[in-house]
Amino acid sequence: MNPNSTMTGFVTNGLRFSNNLAVVDVSATSDWASYGPAYSGNYSVVNDYFGDFVITKEHGGTFNFGGTAVKSWDSVPPALAAGTLKAYAGGALLGSISFVNSNQWQFLNANFIGADKVVISAGTALIDNFTINPVPEPETYAMLLAGLGLMGAVARRRNKR
Repeated sequence: MNPNSTMTGFVTNGLRFSNNLAVVDVSATSDWASYGPAYSGNYSVVNDYFGDFVITKEHGGTFNFGGTAVKSWDSVPPALAAGTLKAYAGGALLGSISFVNSNQWQFLNANFIGADKVVISAGTALIDNFTINPVPEPETYAMLLAGLGLMGAVARRRNKR
């Protein structure tokens, strides 16, 4: 099966996946069954031949990228090659993880905070189980500061007694 014929990109959970990517069913009865099973569930994200995975927020902004599972969907070299996962914020590199893409799932723990773009270069690859951690809203910090201030006021009042 040639994945190039179905590459459209997609949006899920507020994240945009680049146009060279598609979701494929890797369950036991699917056309992609020989590439499965998925890391979790029945579906994975596949790239075109040697295209990068690019993940951004749908309407701009930042996100905290916790990591993803990755494996090759093609056993012909150079598909099984070195790969990188890089996170960027405003064009500046936040961090990078190097790995060897193989026919076995491996989870890449990233924990990149405040990324506006994640790029995964891995030859021919499937990714699955990408983890996005919530970014606290400004109101969260305001409530934390108010709570700390209130606790300080109570402690001070007790000390005056």
